Amino acid sequence: MLLVLLAASLWTKPPYMPVRPPNTIAAYIYYLCDSKILDDFGDGLEAMGQEERDKLVSEMGKQYAYGEMTGAVSGERRMGVDHHTPARR
Repeated sequence: MLLVLLAASLWTKPPYMPVRPPNTIAAYIYYLCDSKILDDFGDGLEAMGQEERDKLVSEMGKQYAYGEMTGAVSGERRMGVDHHTPARR
């Protein structure tokens, strides 16, 4: 059983993450740059109070996801955080 676990760990690849570790400021900048999310949150949200900001963001009703995206400015395919449209059932 231990040999199977060792073999499986050698043959599997970790998920592709362009910036490691993903919880650094450099990673945040990388994943958000060239994303349409900047258009949503670039209109003075930093000057609002927390309650007002949270209410406005909640009313937007948008969802965001990490994955392959097309850059808003460059048009290139890359990994990042962008708008997410859930699949309809």
